[in-house]
Amino acid sequence: MTDVRVKGLIIVSVTLVLLALLHFLSNTPNYKMTSAFDMVRDHNEGSAAAKEEEGEGAHSWEMEGTESSWELEARSESSWEMEGIEPSWEIEGIESSWDMPSLHLIYTEYDEPHYFDHWEEYAEHYEQHLRELFSKIPPGKEFKMLEIGVQSGGSVRVWRRYFSSKEFYYVGMDIDKKCKRSEVKEENIFIEIGDQSDPETLQEVCEKHGPFDFIVDDGGHRYHQIKTSLDTLFPSDVCMKHHSLYAIEDLHVMAMGHTYSDDPGDFMSLPGYIFKKMHYYWYKQNEREEGDEVWADRMESIAMYNSMIFIERGDGEGMLTRISKGRDRFRG
Repeated sequence: MTDVRVKGLIIVSVTLVLLALLHFLSNTPNYKMTSAFDMVRDHNEGSAAAKEEEGEGAHSWEMEGTESSWELEARSESSWEMEGIEPSWEIEGIESSWDMPSLHLIYTEYDEPHYFDHWEEYAEHYEQHLRELFSKIPPGKEFKMLEIGVQSGGSVRVWRRYFSSKEFYYVGMDIDKKCKRSEVKEENIFIEIGDQSDPETLQEVCEKHGPFDFIVDDGGHRYHQIKTSLDTLFPSDVCMKHHSLYAIEDLHVMAMGHTYSDDPGDFMSLPGYIFKKMHYYWYKQNEREEGDEVWADRMESIAMYNSMIFIERGDGEGMLTRISKGRDRFRG
């Protein structure tokens, strides 16, 4: 009988403890079982509600549970990490880290024999646009570059070093036969002798080595040379890959007198010439120039800096998509 009583007392005691625990939890207002999703939601809603109570007049995005950048940085985990959502560039398979060396450092620490002469500020612009380009092309593919204007060969070595982590294929083109000295076939560095103002020569280079991912015009710097090269190379799928980049250097020389420009208006007309081709579909049918639709279909963006222009090749936008909503508007 003693054992039975002891067991009975134990059962009663355990039951009373459980009842007390349940009573405590049921009277705790903030307690509830919640998932990671609920925790994030409740945190954001609580933050917005608190701000409203304080009279701060939270913005609509705060009330909807979106956190500002400093709030995200202050937390050990951002909301998408807690919810298991990856950033878009990881989902699309684009590398999250930029594994290229510093082009600016390569410029400033260059110590090879072949003479290198460049503007320091170019490095930042190149890295910005090349990073964007690499986010659009599959990793591990051979990367082909055409540089118009080799001269002493310093830029050949700079680009070779910069793309050292890639499967790099370089083609340099120059009118001076002495530039052939920079060719190193064992390193996939090829030098073609020819005039950039000759469309046939440019086309031959493309057929032999192209299409290219990256083209740099650092050649004669004269308007007719730049325009001829651009007209021949950019629209051609034989010369440039679908997602690729075209850069023109040292445009400032056309503003420095008649040495590089026969017409003072050339300096301003080149950007306008490119911009007009981008807007082909906006012109009336009788004002459209034949062949410009190829440009419009392939030109994604134009970026201009001091002495430089970058043209990103890919999918042109064509006519824009207009959104018009609401009925109450002014007419005039």
